[in-house]
Amino acid sequence: MRDGAINNSGYFVQGLAGIVVVPIILRGLGVESYGLWVTALSVVGVAAALDFGLGWAVIREVAASRGAVVEETARFVNAAGNVYLILGAVGGLVIAALGLPLSRGLHLSGATRNVAPAVFALAGVVSFLNMPFAFTCEVLRGLRRFDVVNLITIAQSLIRVFGLIALVQAGAGLLPLVMWQLATTMAALLAGMAALRSLSPKFSLGIGRLDGQLLRRHLPFGLASQLFGAAD
Repeated sequence: MRDGAINNSGYFVQGLAGIVVVPIILRGLGVESYGLWVTALSVVGVAAALDFGLGWAVIREVAASRGAVVEETARFVNAAGNVYLILGAVGGLVIAALGLPLSRGLHLSGATRNVAPAVFALAGVVSFLNMPFAFTCEVLRGLRRFDVVNLITIAQSLIRVFGLIALVQAGAGLLPLVMWQLATTMAALLAGMAALRSLSPKFSLGIGRLDGQLLRRHLPFGLASQLFGAAD
């Protein structure tokens, strides 16, 4: 029961924080600006799901190593980390590029339409940062350090929520809120990378060679796991 509570605490805090902050932001920003923000974050969420199931394969291989850094496992994890960086960069650029056509198609007022491209550009940066953060969390889960993952996500959620509330109360517009979201995402990524470097340096995120053959070997398991998860 204790382990279950720890493993699900991050989801609970994130859900509770969302329930608290949504009406406050909606009232502070107004329907139009809030709708633009939700649209941008929804696109970010879609991009984050397009990892070809590599996260499941990373968790399995790291967990199977039982704490011992097997050379092939380390090579696969490093290659997967590079794929995450590439996917994050491509997804971020696509989201930023969508800013202009989407802002025109959303039938926004003049003032909101002017800031929409910047909102999507910042959302693209958030999307890019989300990918290496997701990779870091998957490796930590494989190492069975669910406590570290949940500690980081809970801290991120609470800091983000209190900051968003403070900005809304101060009368800040949409752009400062998106910038705060970006800052908390960056902080969570740095915390995750520091924890992983301390626990298992060889599994840390780093620029390296893409081993296509090794990645293809694990791709069927990852895709099947992602498919079953989506169907569920």
